[in-house]
Amino acid sequence: MNHPLEPGENLTQLALVLLVNGSQTNVMNSFPHFKTALLALCCIHFGWHPFELEGQTLRINECMAANSNGLLDEDGDTSDWIEIWNYGSSPVSLAGLYLSDDPQLPDLWPLPSIRLDSNEHLIVFASGKDRRSPEHALHCNFELDRKGEFLSLNQFIEGEWMELSAFNPFPPQKQDVSYGYVGNAGSMKTAYFLIPSPGTRNRGESVSGFVKDTRFSMDRGYYEAPFDLVISTGTHGATLAYTTDGTLPSPTNGTQVLPENTTEPSIALLKITDSTLLRAMAYKDTYSPTNVDTHSYFFHGSLLKQGDEGKPFDQSVRWGHTGPDWEMDPEIVTHANPEIKPTKEDFLRLPTLSIAMRFKEMFGRGGIYIAGQSVEKQVSAEWLNPASDPQAPNKVQGFQKNATLQIVGGSSPSRWKSDKLSMRLKFDQDLNYPVFGEDATDRFDTLVIDARLNNVWHYGGGAEPVGQRERAQYVRDQYAANLHNAMGGTSPHGRHAHVMINGIYWGIHTIHERPDDNFTASYLGGSNEDYDSIKHRPNDVLQGSSDNYNQLHALAGKDLSIEENYAAVSALLDIDDFIGYMLMNYYIGNGDWAHHNWYASFNRIDPDGRWRFHSWDAEKGLHGVSNNVTGRNDRGGPTFLQHQLIRNEGYRFRFADHAYDQLRHGVLTPQRTALMYREITDPIDLPIRLESARWGDNQKSRPYTRLDWIENRDSLFGLAANRQLPTHDFFKRRSEIVLSQFKQRNWLPFMEPPVFNQHGGHIPGDFKIEIEAANQGSILYTLDGSDPMPAVQNTHQTTFHLASDSHEKRAMMPGDSRIEDDWMQMNFDDSDWPIGNKGAGYENRSGYEALISSTLNFQDSVNQSDTETIYMRVEFEVEDPIPFDRMELSMRFDDGFIAYLNGFEIARANARGTPDTPAAWNASAASSHSDAEAVIFQSFDVTSSLEHLKQGSNVLAIHGLNVSATSSDFLIWPILKASVIEEDPQAPTNDQVMTYASPLALTQSSTLKARVNRAGRWSALLSADFIVDAMPVTAENISLSAIHYHPTAPVTSEIDAGFKNRRDFEFLELHNPSGQAVDLRGLRFISGIDFEFDASAFILELNAGKSLIIASNQEAFESRFGTIWNVAGTFRKDTNLNNGGERIAAINSAGQIVLDVT
Repeated sequence: MNHPLEPGENLTQLALVLLVNGSQTNVMNSFPHFKTALLALCCIHFGWHPFELEGQTLRINECMAANSNGLLDEDGDTSDWIEIWNYGSSPVSLAGLYLSDDPQLPDLWPLPSIRLDSNEHLIVFASGKDRRSPEHALHCNFELDRKGEFLSLNQFIEGEWMELSAFNPFPPQKQDVSYGYVGNAGSMKTAYFLIPSPGTRNRGESVSGFVKDTRFSMDRGYYEAPFDLVISTGTHGATLAYTTDGTLPSPTNGTQVLPENTTEPSIALLKITDSTLLRAMAYKDTYSPTNVDTHSYFFHGSLLKQGDEGKPFDQSVRWGHTGPDWEMDPEIVTHANPEIKPTKEDFLRLPTLSIAMRFKEMFGRGGIYIAGQSVEKQVSAEWLNPASDPQAPNKVQGFQKNATLQIVGGSSPSRWKSDKLSMRLKFDQDLNYPVFGEDATDRFDTLVIDARLNNVWHYGGGAEPVGQRERAQYVRDQYAANLHNAMGGTSPHGRHAHVMINGIYWGIHTIHERPDDNFTASYLGGSNEDYDSIKHRPNDVLQGSSDNYNQLHALAGKDLSIEENYAAVSALLDIDDFIGYMLMNYYIGNGDWAHHNWYASFNRIDPDGRWRFHSWDAEKGLHGVSNNVTGRNDRGGPTFLQHQLIRNEGYRFRFADHAYDQLRHGVLTPQRTALMYREITDPIDLPIRLESARWGDNQKSRPYTRLDWIENRDSLFGLAANRQLPTHDFFKRRSEIVLSQFKQRNWLPFMEPPVFNQHGGHIPGDFKIEIEAANQGSILYTLDGSDPMPAVQNTHQTTFHLASDSHEKRAMMPGDSRIEDDWMQMNFDDSDWPIGNKGAGYENRSGYEALISSTLNFQDSVNQSDTETIYMRVEFEVEDPIPFDRMELSMRFDDGFIAYLNGFEIARANARGTPDTPAAWNASAASSHSDAEAVIFQSFDVTSSLEHLKQGSNVLAIHGLNVSATSSDFLIWPILKASVIEEDPQAPTNDQVMTYASPLALTQSSTLKARVNRAGRWSALLSADFIVDAMPVTAENISLSAIHYHPTAPVTSEIDAGFKNRRDFEFLELHNPSGQAVDLRGLRFISGIDFEFDASAFILELNAGKSLIIASNQEAFESRFGTIWNVAGTFRKDTNLNNGGERIAAINSAGQIVLDVT
C-alpha cells in the first residue's frame, strides 16, 4: 500500500485512516509517512512536539512483579525488576527520563544520566531502595504490585509530560513469571513469560494467560452419606479433565468435559457414593493449564470393610514372599469387645495423609513398593486434619501438594522384614504448612512416612520376632526425638497420622522430619549449602563433605586429658548439645546405636558452627528399665567421642552437671518423662484399634489388639498386671538407674550435688531458700550466674602411690567355686598364687602381650565351656591414712571388674548385679570394653572409701570379668593412689562465691548455683532460676503495642553506615499493661519472626507499665530512633516482617499463646 499525502489532507487525518484501516505489523514499511503521521497524532492529542520524539526508541520491554526465586540484586534479595530496551539503531541517553508507578507522579524516580546502546537492555530493580549510581545496580524508589498496576517510562519536554512507554496497567502477575512484549519492536502484543529473560530479548515460552484453578463444591475429607459434587473453572472456554483411578488427568487422559461455548466455563457434575480419589485439571489453547488438583473423599463404612479382591488389588504383583496384605481383619472390625473394635470416629482422631498415584506405579511390576529404594514416582499428597474438630471433620484446612514418593528404611524393603514399608515424600516445591504445630518450622522439602520396622506388630524379620511384635508401641523413635528437643536439641518433629494409598487404608504412621541439611538450615539458620550433613557413618554424606567430621574424630583420637587437645575438639563439637543427645540415648537405653542410626550436621560457613547430632531410628529404646548402653564405643560415631571426651576432667564435670540437672530436675525426671510419654501415646490410644484391624494379623493368626498395646504402655508406668515385664515401672525407676550407671563408669563425682528446698521458680520476696548437702563438706554458691568452682583449681595436690603400676601382684584364674569369698580379705593366704608386676590375663591374637606378666598369663587355663574370671590381690603398706583427702583407682581392664579394699567394694565397671554383692567365680561382664580403651588406664574416684584404708597392711583385690567364654583376650591391671590437698594461695579467686551458712532471702531475681566442696573435691552443679515478685507472662499482662513493618527507605547517611535495606529498621514493641513486673523467660515467637527470651536476651523481666523493643537490627534501630529505648534483642535466623501482612504470635514456657495478631 502506498498512500502519498494529498493536498488538504493533514497528518492527523492520515494517521487515523492508517490506524483504523492499516495493518499494524507492516504499515511502517508500506507507508513512508506513517511514523510522521502517528507522531503528529500524538502531538495533537498530548500537546507534544514531534521533533522531540525523534530518536526515542525506548520501551519497558519486560517486568517482574512477583520475584521469589529469580534474579537476585547485589544484596542477595529477590527484588522485582523492570527491563528497558533500546530497540533502535542508535544509542540513547537516559538523562531526563523517569520511571513511575503512579500516573499522577510521572517524575517519581529519575533515571541516571547514562547511555543505552543499540539493542541494549537495562535492568532497574523495583525494590524501593532508591539507588541511582551508574556504577552500580539501579534501584528505583518504588516496588511493583503483583496484583497489577500502572507502570510508565516518562520524559518532560517544554512543560509537558509524555509517556515513552507504559503498561496501563499490567495485569495481575504470577510468582516468578514475567510480563512484557512478544517479538520485535514493531509488535505490541504482550504475554506472560514462563521463563523470564531479564537483560535479553524476550524469546522464551509465552502464554496469553492462565486458566483459573479448578474448584470443587465439596472439600476433601470424611463423609458418611453420598453427595453431589461440582467441579468448575472460572476461565471461559476451558475444558475440564478428571480421573478417579489415581492417574493424572490431561487432555489425553481421563474424562473430558467441554464447555458449551467459548463464552462459558465447563462444569463437571459427579455423584460421590463411596471413597473416591478425584483428580482434575483444566486447559485452553494458548493458555497455561492449571495444575492437577486432587481431592480425596473417604467413607468410614467402606474403609472398615476394606477387602482384598477385585480392582485395583488384582493389578498388584507379589510382594516378595507370601503375597500382598490389603484386608481390614473382620475379626477385629466386628469384635464384641468395644476396647478392641474400631469405630468410625477413630479415623477422625488423627490427621490423614492421602497418597494418590497410578496404582501400578505403586504395586505393579517395577512399582516403588515392589522395587524398593531404587524407584521414585510422582504422587499427590493430601493432608486432612479432622482431629482439630471431630464434629466438623472437614472444616480445618489441610494441604495438597505434588511430590515424589520413595521407599526408605535400610534393609527392610529389600528383605521384606515388613509388609508395611516406610516412605519419603520430597515435594516439588517446598511445603508451607504447620504440620507439627507451633514448635516446629512450617517449611519442608521432605517428610518421612515412617511405618516403623522394629517393635511393631507387622515385624517379620529374624531378630527376636515374637519379642519385637509383643513390645509394639509405635512411638519409641519419636519419643526419643521429643526428649532431645525438650532438652534444647535439634531432632525431628513428628506426629501420628492415618495413611491412605490410592484410597486404601494403610494404617497408622509417624510423619516426621528428616534431619538433613534443609532441616538444619530451617532450625539453625543459614542455607542448605552451608552445611555438612552426615548420617549413620562418616562416609555417608548427604550434603557437603566428611572432611570436617573426620577432622573432629582425628582430634578426638588424641589424649583429651590434655587441655589443648580438648579445646581443639570443643572448637568443632557443640559440647552442651552433644551431652544432651548422649543423655537421651543413655536414658532410653538405645539398643541399636551408635554404629548407625544417627545424623550429624555442621555449619562450615559460620565461625561459631559446631557439629550437632540428631536423633534417628531410636526404635530399640525403652526395652528394659535396667538396660545399660554406656559401654557402647563405636568408632566413627558419637559413642566414640563420649568415651574420649570423658577422660577430660572439665568435660566430666560438664557431663555430670547436665546429667544431674536433667535426671533430677529437668526433662529426664520421672514426672516429665512419664508426662511426655502420655502426650505421644494418648493420640493413638483409640485409633490403634484401626492399626490392629489393618496389620494386627499380618504375622500371626490371632491378631494383636489394643489390649496388647495397653499392657506394654501400662508396664512403663508400673500399672500392668504382669510385673515381670522388663519395662515394669520404667519411668519411676529409670532416672536413678541411669545415674547409677554413670557412677559405675566413674563419669560422676563421688559427692552428690546439694539440694534446694524449692528448685527455682517464682517466689515472693520473703521466701527463704535452704540448701542441703548429703555429703560432708562446704556448700559454696553464687547468685550472679557464675560457677562456684573455679576454672583453674585453687588447690595443690600431693600424690602418694599406694599400689603403683609395677607393684607386686598375685593372681589366679578360678576353675570352680571352691575359693571362698574371703579371698579379697587381708588375712587370706595367697602364697601359692603366681606373682607378677604387670597385668594379668591372656591374648589369643595380638595387642596385650606386652601388658601381661609372663607369670600371670593364663592362656593355658582357658576353658571354652566357662566364662573366665581372674582374682588379683595387691598388698601394700600405709603409715598413716588420716591425712589423705582423695583416693583414686586407675584400671586397665577388658572387659569388666569389681574392686575391693580390705574386703569392702570400692568400685565396679561393666559388672552385673548390684553394688556390694560379690560376683560368682564364672560371672561375665555386662558388656565389652574395647581393646582401644582397655589399654588406657581409666580413673575411678574412690575417695568415699578412704575410711576403709588402714594403718599398716592393706590389700587391693580385683575380680576381673570377661564378656564371654569365647573371648579372645582378657586383661586387668590396677593402680591405687591417694592424695593430700592443700590450698594454693596464688590461684585466682571469684569474689562472688559465698559459703552457705543460713537460709537465703533474695531481693531480686537471680540464678542460684551451688556445689559441695570437700578437700578440694567438687560435686556436680545445682543451678536454678529464682524469679522474685514477678508474674509469669500471660495474654493478660503482655501486649504487642507496635509492629513497625515496611519502614521508610534508608537515607544516604544510613546507607553509608551500612544499613542498606528497609528491613534493617523493622521492630516490634511489647508492653506490660499490668500493675506488676512480668517474667518473660521462655516467651518465644512462633510466627512472624524468630526470637526467644532466653539467656541471650538483654531483658528478661518487664516492669509494670513499661515497654521494650525487639529490633531487626539494633544498630540500625538506634541510628534512626536513638538509644533511649529498651532493646531486648534482635530478630533471629534472618527473619523479618512481611510487608503484605502476616500472623505474629508468641507462646510462653507453658506452651500457651500469649500474643496472636494477624
